[in-house]
Amino acid sequence: MALKIQPVLYIDAQAQIPAGYCEDCGGALYRPGNVCIRCQRDRL
Repeated sequence: MALKIQPVLYIDAQAQIPAGYCEDCGGALYRPGNVCIRCQRDRL
């Protein structure tokens, strides 16, 4: 029996250059969405 590997597409946000920084906690914001990776607040 052969093992089939399915391709998976995902975005590694921390591999990208930050779009900005959260004003509350200083966490990085990444696009799309501009959600802070520390406090999980939407910063649009």
